[in-house]
Amino acid sequence: VFVSKTDEQTLVERVPGLQTAIVPNGVDIEYFTPNQGKGLPALIYTGGMNMFANRDAVMYFLNEIWPLIRAQVPDVRFFAVGQDPPKELVDVGARDAHVVVTGYVNDLRPFVWDAAVYVVPLRVGGGTRLKVLDAMAMGKAMVSTSIGCEGLDVRPDEHLVVADSPAQFAEEVVRLLRNPHRRDVLSGAARALVERRYSWRTIGGQLMDAYRLAIEKRRQRQ
Repeated sequence: VFVSKTDEQTLVERVPGLQTAIVPNGVDIEYFTPNQGKGLPALIYTGGMNMFANRDAVMYFLNEIWPLIRAQVPDVRFFAVGQDPPKELVDVGARDAHVVVTGYVNDLRPFVWDAAVYVVPLRVGGGTRLKVLDAMAMGKAMVSTSIGCEGLDVRPDEHLVVADSPAQFAEEVVRLLRNPHRRDVLSGAARALVERRYSWRTIGGQLMDAYRLAIEKRRQRQ
């Protein structure tokens, strides 16, 4: 059972004839809900910094994208939320008052609700990102790299904005910060997609269907 078509294709190429099913990652849409929040001119990324992909994403963002954003929106803040932040990230927070490094938090939702834009500057990874589904369920306008949203049934400029170069990423973030209406449109579309495609009720049914098919095929071989 795979969470994305990309992952399925990768293994099927190595194991021809493999019986597979795709059941996407999901999200608790009753726990992760939209909330008005404070609407701060702030950006946020969430993820345990003990994982290389998250550390790389945050440092890449701060080193190559953040200065471009600050040059156009001087009062913007960036929240890096996640356990075990590396020293290099903590040092950036100590030098730049606009960068908030929280470390582990019991509940990330208030931080996400308060931020204007959720950023996903991931450059490595596989499968699909639970953080993206969580943020979409909370109705956040989002800018992501192609890798950050791969494997998800999202359409660029409808559910989120996709940007891969530092300059493009910064430009799209600034546009969203300056356009509350556009943020609202993306927010509504993202939440609607999660409710329709990625709720636990929906994917639970898909998983049960996969189990039934596997049982039927096994019985046919006996």
